[in-house]
Amino acid sequence: MEQYQPDALILQFGVDGHFSDRMVGLKLSTRVYEYISAQTHALAHRVCQGRLVVVGGGGYEPETVARCWTILMANLSNQTATLGLRYEALHDPISELPLPDEKAVQQARQMLQSARQLFIQPSN
Repeated sequence: MEQYQPDALILQFGVDGHFSDRMVGLKLSTRVYEYISAQTHALAHRVCQGRLVVVGGGGYEPETVARCWTILMANLSNQTATLGLRYEALHDPISELPLPDEKAVQQARQMLQSARQLFIQPSN
């Protein structure tokens, strides 16, 4: 991304991958969505002067969608510290997190490896 220098980034921020959503089965947590939003926001500032367009997508558990989008907006507006405990309360309780599915973890690793091969050019 740093080499390409896009004019803007577009983030499709669907939350149907959350573990409470039965449509996809990815078992992602709110911490994953926090990481995605923070990393994408930082990347937009590094490569395209902060220009980031965020669009919605999947998400079929209204309470989870609301929490994940609030986490996103708090990150984009740099309000996580200001919100303090209210921000932390948006996250999934550790006791509710599902155990990792080893098959899904392996599939994710394979997808990342494929993406690396497609997008990272070997240096000559």
